[in-house]
Formats: sequence, C-alpha cells, structure tokens
Amino acid sequence: MIELFNAAEIEKLGVAGRFVADVLEALRDAADVGVNLLELDALAAKMIAERGAVSCYVDYHPSFGAMPFGKVLCTSVNDAVLHGLPHDYRLQDGDLLSVDFACSVDGWVADSAVSMVVGTPLAGRLADWSVFRTMLLGSVLMGLTLVTFTVTAQWLVPGLVTIFVLSVVSSLLVVNLQMRLMQVAGEAQTIGAAMNHASLNIANALGAWLGGVVVAAGFSYTATSWVGAGLSLLGLLVLIASATLHRRTR
Repeated sequence: MIELFNAAEIEKLGVAGRFVADVLEALRDAADVGVNLLELDALAAKMIAERGAVSCYVDYHPSFGAMPFGKVLCTSVNDAVLHGLPHDYRLQDGDLLSVDFACSVDGWVADSAVSMVVGTPLAGRLADWSVFRTMLLGSVLMGLTLVTFTVTAQWLVPGLVTIFVLSVVSSLLVVNLQMRLMQVAGEAQTIGAAMNHASLNIANALGAWLGGVVVAAGFSYTATSWVGAGLSLLGLLVLIASATLHRRTR
C-alpha cells in the first residue's frame, strides 16, 4: 500500500530527513584512521539525545536474534555487506566504511546510509567520481611519474617531490582496485580481498627482481624507473581490456 502525505506531513518528514543527513555528515567528518567504530556509534547516540530523537535500531530485536541490536548505527567495513554491528575495531587507511542510520524525530522516521573511504582523501573523492576512470588515470599518472623520476632523481628536492607524487598516485590505484574488486567479487569478497593483497605482494617482489635484473645488466639505478613505466603501460592495457569486456557484458 502506498501512503500519501499532505504538505504539512512532508515538511515534518523533511525535518527528520535533515537530522539524519546531519548525523551522517558528522559521522563522515569523524571517520578517520584510528577512530573506533564504537566512537562513531557514541557520537550518533549523543546527537540523538541532544535532539530528543529516538533510535530505530537500539531496541530492535528480531525473532532470529539472541538479543536487541543495542547500537544506534549499522557499520559495515570492507567486505561486510550491510547492517554490521559496531564493535571494537579501529579504522585503517583505505577501509571502505558504510554507515546506516535511522531514527524517529517527533514521531517521523527517516533512514539513510552513506559509504566512504577512510583516509586517502584524494583516492576516496575520485572513487566517488568513478572507480574505473580513477584506475585508468592512476595507471597513466604512475607511468608518467616514473618517467619523470629518471630526470628528477639527480636532484634532492625534485627527486623527493616526485617520490611523494608517486606515493599519492599509488594510493589511487590501490584503493580503487580494492573497491572495483568488491564490486565484481559477488559472494567471494573475502577471498577476492585476500587474493588482491597477495597479488600486491607478488607485484612488490616482481618489481624488486626486475629492478635487480636491470642494475645487474649494467644499467643505471634510474633505469629501473623505465621498467616500472613499462609495467604501468602493461597494467593500463589490461585495464582497457577489462573495461571493454565490462561494457560488452553489461
């Protein structure tokens, strides 16, 4: 049954919706590396009490549950799909956090959720724009930065600046690769995440080995950056092939 509301009722619903939006915005600002999920729940509970609102979650006791939910938020991290119970966990850089919040304000209920990447603010904002495009952009920038390093490495300050840029570009790829994996892994997100970490470790070892081969062959240390640029190009080609396959199967 669809229930229709009059203008006055819609205005009251808007007040509840505005409060829920304010709480989620405060939680987004508070969520950072090292923050505990229980601290986020406490922040939301404090805002509820100050507003005189009522949580829709804290006393919820489904028939299949051993006890009431007991928290005012649902917090889901990384491969947790939804409706996770806030627990003693400190957020880590790159965590994908989803927060679900519902409450009653003056008898009117609003419910909403927000997802965010903890830390790495540039990578998170670009992920909100487009995960796939950010991966493509990261691959291109990675190759260009490595090529740039072959020139700037002979000077201290320009070389350090290039290394800093390289670390930022790396975060674009790592965070968005993880998010892309969560999108396509289906019910195997935990295994997919483990395989992703394993592949990153293999890549680290492979890069060091290839760099050693180049140096052992008599080339300069900066020549290893050309190897990295070549690998970035190879990764870009794989991403383009993946994007093409994705479009064909949509």
